[in-house]
Amino acid sequence: MTSLLAVWGAGSHVLPASFYMEHGLRKSVAGAIALKLNRNGGPLMNEAISSLAVRHGIDEAKARKAVGMILAFLKKEGPEEPVSKLMAVFPDADGLLAEAESAGGGGLMGMMGSMGGGLMALGGKLMGIGLNMTQVQNLSRDVFVLGKQYAGDDVMNELVSGVPGLSQFAA
Repeated sequence: MTSLLAVWGAGSHVLPASFYMEHGLRKSVAGAIALKLNRNGGPLMNEAISSLAVRHGIDEAKARKAVGMILAFLKKEGPEEPVSKLMAVFPDADGLLAEAESAGGGGLMGMMGSMGGGLMALGGKLMGIGLNMTQVQNLSRDVFVLGKQYAGDDVMNELVSGVPGLSQFAA
C-alpha cells in the first residue's frame, strides 16, 4: 500500500512534524513536491520525477535524464564518502545514472558540456537536452532538496563543501 505525502514550502504544514521525522524527511523549501511513500516509508522516485517534470514544465523522460546527469556530476566531482551515502539512499540512482550516460546532450550546448568539467559543463549538458537556464537552476535546486530528504543535511552539506560552486544550488 502506498500513501501520499506532500512536502511543502516553509510555513505550510500538511502533516505533523513527527511524520516527517518518523520517515526521515525534511520539509522542502523549494515548493510543493508530491511524493508517494513505498512500503518502507520512503518516497518512490517515479513520483518525485513526475512532480519535478510538472513543476518545471518538462516531460518525465527529460526530468529523469536531468536528475541522472546531476547525480553523475556529483559522483564524478564530489567527495567519495558523501557521494556514496547519497547514491545508496537515492531511489533508482543506478538507473538514473545509466540514463544520463546514454543521454549525451545534443547541439552546441551539449558539445560545450562534453569539452570540460565542473558546473559549467553540467549546465551545458542540461541545456543540451533542452532545458533553459532557469530550468537548469531551479531543477538543480529541487534535486538538492530531494538529496537532503533522502540522505540528510549533513551528507549534502559535505557535498556542497567538497564541490566548488555547488553552494549556489544548496537549498
